[in-house]
Amino acid sequence: MSYKFFLRLLFVSFKLSFALIFTLNVQATGQSMDSFNKFYYQASESAPLHYPMQVISGALYYHDGSGSLYIPNMAVVANGWGDDNSSHVLNDEGAPLPNKLKIIFYSFTENQFYQGEFDLPLDEIHELFNTGYMSLRMDKKVTYDKFIVGVAPGGDVAVWLDSPDRRLDVFYGKAEKIEGDWKWVTDNPEVNPDEYIKEVIEYEQRTPEQLDIYNKKGVPFGLWEKYHQQRYNWKPALTDMKLRDNIINNVIFYNGEVNFQGMGLITEGSNTFAVPKQIDIIWNRTGYLINDLKIECFFDEQEIFSAFESIGKDNSPIELEFKMEPEKNYDFTIWLHNDKKSIELKKTRIKTWKPGGQRYENADPKDMD
Repeated sequence: MSYKFFLRLLFVSFKLSFALIFTLNVQATGQSMDSFNKFYYQASESAPLHYPMQVISGALYYHDGSGSLYIPNMAVVANGWGDDNSSHVLNDEGAPLPNKLKIIFYSFTENQFYQGEFDLPLDEIHELFNTGYMSLRMDKKVTYDKFIVGVAPGGDVAVWLDSPDRRLDVFYGKAEKIEGDWKWVTDNPEVNPDEYIKEVIEYEQRTPEQLDIYNKKGVPFGLWEKYHQQRYNWKPALTDMKLRDNIINNVIFYNGEVNFQGMGLITEGSNTFAVPKQIDIIWNRTGYLINDLKIECFFDEQEIFSAFESIGKDNSPIELEFKMEPEKNYDFTIWLHNDKKSIELKKTRIKTWKPGGQRYENADPKDMD
């Protein structure tokens, strides 16, 4: 064997060994677009409160073409935008992540069928699943474990990734109207469609007051698109308030996202967020846990959207300030402001109680339920 031949053979062997090591490493870390890891996750469905929907058929299709995970169907859903309803669970082996959604659904308030086929942002979804995050609630690193597919009147379709601490909006689209068959909703010949639709709608209004609102105003078409499109550069701010462990317990957004987080997490990277629907904090009043007070803030939808639209026109940074007033018996007010303008959110409904015994303080009788 010549010396040159020996060197060539050694070089080829080195290249093959390097390629093998690189391939194994890529498969282990899940960084290759050609060989995503399998993940264990569920699928669920969602629809807005008071506006009943029904998934007729739907599936999340795996990016490698090996199959799909079906979305739970045939149940009347009006559980809240972004909230999961039922679940279809994968086997213990997991599955590739989906890059496509196909769905047919029915809107009771319109008596209308919709159909859509959508491409999902696979790269973003894979990055979120693969990276995970440190869970404050569970005190360990976790990742996402559920796809929630939402459908709403007007053909709105959204997809969220769900996890112990976070729910993220990763897709929003519009389905098209189609002609459907009432047998898709129910094949019971004894059911009168008109009576059934009326019964479902009235039941999902939940209260006579809400039913009266629905009868007068009907379906707020475009509302859910607004929830997903309006995002602002905002963060919470505290004045003369100290939170237990410096943690905001929960932020629920109108676009269906949820975040249980520390104060620092909401300001990492981009500060662009949807409009908040509810924020929960635990005020450490005296430094002793026994005197902590949980404060739940439910924002008035019209007031807070109007305030964000007014202050956020120039995309300047916005603060949502919780301002304690020690000289006023420790009352607090909530303000939305930038460096030029400030608006007090006077219609915010506030519930306060001690976390240990859930005993309400300074609450109206209606807040005791």
